Amino acid sequence: MSHEDCVNNTAYYKEQLRIYTKVAFTCVMDYTSLTGNFETEDFTMKIAVTYDNGNIFQHFGKTETFKVYEVEDNKVVSSEVIGSNGEGHGALAGLLAGQNVDVLICGGIGGGAQTALAEAGVELCSGAQGDADQAVEAYLKGELTSKGATCDHHHHEEECGCGCGHHHHHDEEHEHHHDHPHGNPHYFSSPARAAVMVKNIAEGLASLAPGEAAVLRATGSELEGRLNKLGEEVAKLGKSGSGVDFILQHDALSWFFHDAGLSVMGVLQEEADEPPSAAALGALVEKMKAGKKRCIVVTEPQFPERVARSLARDAGAGLISLDPLASGPANPPAGYYEKVMAANVAALTKVLRDGAK
Repeated sequence: MSHEDCVNNTAYYKEQLRIYTKVAFTCVMDYTSLTGNFETEDFTMKIAVTYDNGNIFQHFGKTETFKVYEVEDNKVVSSEVIGSNGEGHGALAGLLAGQNVDVLICGGIGGGAQTALAEAGVELCSGAQGDADQAVEAYLKGELTSKGATCDHHHHEEECGCGCGHHHHHDEEHEHHHDHPHGNPHYFSSPARAAVMVKNIAEGLASLAPGEAAVLRATGSELEGRLNKLGEEVAKLGKSGSGVDFILQHDALSWFFHDAGLSVMGVLQEEADEPPSAAALGALVEKMKAGKKRCIVVTEPQFPERVARSLARDAGAGLISLDPLASGPANPPAGYYEKVMAANVAALTKVLRDGAK
């Protein structure tokens, strides 16, 4: 079809729009379900809600029941209510992971519980209120936004119970403000999840250009294989990292550390554009000193190292720089992602073997 024909052919443009919409839908649907089962190509997931008499229970650490929803093709197909067995927030995260839950919708939740959920591979959407069923429908429509850790209640010398793991005085407020819609979106820091993205993109492009489908799928399959091998190297890191707690500069590397099976004690800078307060730094130093494991602070090239270096010095911790690829060259060369992630694996392998500087 000539350029002139295209200009005057409304049907042509409608068809192209339909194809591009389908491609975008294919990629985005699987992008948002990457926390689920990598082996299935169907859009299936499980959503759990802290539950009390039809509504969202507001204290994650004290919830007695969860309502678990089975979702297929972005529609709820079944649900059931399960008990929490009176477990604490760390065990609750394990309970949800054991139920193969992909997403948790809840009210108040603290930073410690967020970390436990991230380590269990459960996506978080917190700060929700009202009817549980309606909240799930809103999430599936992309209308529900996570408020981050929302433990902001007043306590007198007692544990909060929202899962933050801290003790508070009467007039002390405990807040976190990391606003990522639908939980942590930095899937790209995980080579295993990047492999799934590649597969979906290749399929989308193949549908757009059927004449080149075989080449596109073959090329995608080759890259997918390399990324999966890189993901296997990431997974090996946990074997030598059981005696180390990491503090991340930002949460862009959370999925990488989750896949590696490495312990994340905390996040230094929860908001990319807001440096941590002196009080937050002091609390983190005390937490690091009180821990029984060796601590390593992870810096990222996207942030100045000054605060991280100060934290490491005050806590007697090690320091390592890793790149989550949250930014980089506008036109990176072929293989740039693999090169950077392989360098991250090599740096962590060395620091776990030899100790941090």
